[in-house]
Amino acid sequence: MINILSTPSDNYAMPCGVMFYSACVNNPNGTLHFYVVTDYAFSISNQNKLRNIVTPFGNSIDFIMVDEEVISQSMLVECSYYPRYVFYRLFAFKFLPSDIHKILYLDCDCIIRHSLEELWNIDLSSYGIAGVPDSLEGIISHYNRLQYPSQEGYFNAGVIYMNLDYWREHHIEKKIIDVLQQKHQLLKFYDQDVLNYIFHNSKKYIPIKYNVQSGFYYKTKYYSFEYLKYKHDLEQGRVDPVILHLCGPQPWSKGCNHPFKGEFFKYRIQTIWKDEPLRKNRQSFSKRFFDALRRPLKRFGVSVIEDQYDRTITLLE
Repeated sequence: MINILSTPSDNYAMPCGVMFYSACVNNPNGTLHFYVVTDYAFSISNQNKLRNIVTPFGNSIDFIMVDEEVISQSMLVECSYYPRYVFYRLFAFKFLPSDIHKILYLDCDCIIRHSLEELWNIDLSSYGIAGVPDSLEGIISHYNRLQYPSQEGYFNAGVIYMNLDYWREHHIEKKIIDVLQQKHQLLKFYDQDVLNYIFHNSKKYIPIKYNVQSGFYYKTKYYSFEYLKYKHDLEQGRVDPVILHLCGPQPWSKGCNHPFKGEFFKYRIQTIWKDEPLRKNRQSFSKRFFDALRRPLKRFGVSVIEDQYDRTITLLE
């Protein structure tokens, strides 16, 4: 049984459901157990929709409702652009059954394209966490802020494989609270920074194919990581990702220009949300303005606003 954790808000029930559906389709035979850790604002209607996604495949799902105030009491940090539920992944393990030894956390903007069995069988016994390098790993400010050497790297927290026995044995909850309360001035990408700060020298890197982020599809000159360090792994992962992480531009929002946003709609069309209209673009005005200019300017042979994505890449089926 592969345990999968997600921490969506009610507003993210749709992308969460599409992610669950993609996982079920590509992992048949009832091998998945989903845990949804969220708050009481998550509607009964959306709980039923998620349940109706996974149970026809023989999979199971548990909803664990958390009092938002319980999380707030552990934190002295406020951030208007990071809703409280984003931090639930940091504390979710304390609400999970004690007989669960490991779990795979997935952001709602992920699409599962292949079996997760090989990932699940990776040995994690000596590590608290496993993940993929962040596409912004090369930005030196990460290490200056978090005060550890850049040689130790910086992973993306959208897909994290968690050894819960390690977390319990090493009192990771207390360490998380200590960072949030005593080091919050160091944090920029809050939950991700917290995990990197705690596990910077005790993590395990897994192949890039398990978390192919949007930034990995940029043209080489726009990379914010050391390309040659990951060249072979990256080239394999980009053309045949097991987990496609559509971070940044959201396919379900207007204006998304991700080259493989169609992977999201390929699965959504099979769900109850198939006819849901695109949502409002929540990117900054300047980003929306320049993206809107790119296409008409290109029509007239003007390419002053370059597309960062390498659109020569083709995905394997």
